[in-house]
Amino acid sequence: MSTFASTEIMYHQNCPDRMSLPWQSCLTTVSERLVALLTSGMRSDVTLHLEGRTLKAHRLILAMNSPVFDKLLYGNEDRQPCMLPIEYPLQDDPPEAFTWMLEYMYRGNPDLPSVPMALEVSVLATKYQMGALKSACSEYLKQHLNDVNVLKVYDAAVQLENADLVHRCLQMARNTTEDVFSTQQMRLLSKPALAHLLANYVTNTSEVQIFRGIVAWGRHRIASRGACTDDLRKEIEAFLPHVRFLAMTTQEFVEQVIPTGIFTPSEACDILTNITQSKEAPLPEICCKIRDRRN
Repeated sequence: MSTFASTEIMYHQNCPDRMSLPWQSCLTTVSERLVALLTSGMRSDVTLHLEGRTLKAHRLILAMNSPVFDKLLYGNEDRQPCMLPIEYPLQDDPPEAFTWMLEYMYRGNPDLPSVPMALEVSVLATKYQMGALKSACSEYLKQHLNDVNVLKVYDAAVQLENADLVHRCLQMARNTTEDVFSTQQMRLLSKPALAHLLANYVTNTSEVQIFRGIVAWGRHRIASRGACTDDLRKEIEAFLPHVRFLAMTTQEFVEQVIPTGIFTPSEACDILTNITQSKEAPLPEICCKIRDRRN
């Protein structure tokens, strides 16, 4: 049950004679009265327009929770007083997450309902500079990490530059029973998150698994744009230096790498020469020179 609904029930229970009593007398705490204001829209002076949803709020409450809203709603008042109520579009903000955040502003209760909601609210908390809420989201996500959602949370943590949450996600990823490079979630990583993963995820994962994961990521990106498959090398080129091709066996390189067509015949021949010979021969610039397998 939503807090809005529970407050309405509380109002009815506490005010059997509510028609003859002021609403303030029926709600005993400041929190209850604030939520009643939000629920009813009484005294609202801001109307927020989200996609498919309109919310009535109070700019003082918004401003006291967020310096962004403070500047937005009060920043020009010395020069030009606002005409109330203020109409403000928020079409880029997810409606469900923003509604939850708005309720949090009035209640101060950070009980998040799910990981997807926590991820969306975390983005909003960062956008509106709500530090306490951002920390609450981070703690919730750390407590609810699992093998299924770790990469999704990791992706958001990298983009939000949440170093503590990134570290926790990497710890869990290293301890998962399934190699993260073989998961479906890996294909959904953003480019910055994949770059960070390749630079920091040091395990005994085989180079073939890493390479397959990068190729799957690239093909997924190309397919999602409806682009030509000839763009595969261009799509993944920035990540190829992270793959230790020289640590592969000849069979692995021939069977797993060459069929993808990311290397020209000349480049593939040069890499094979380096795999089969102990001395170094010329290598493509994008090829890692490390021969050691990962520990």
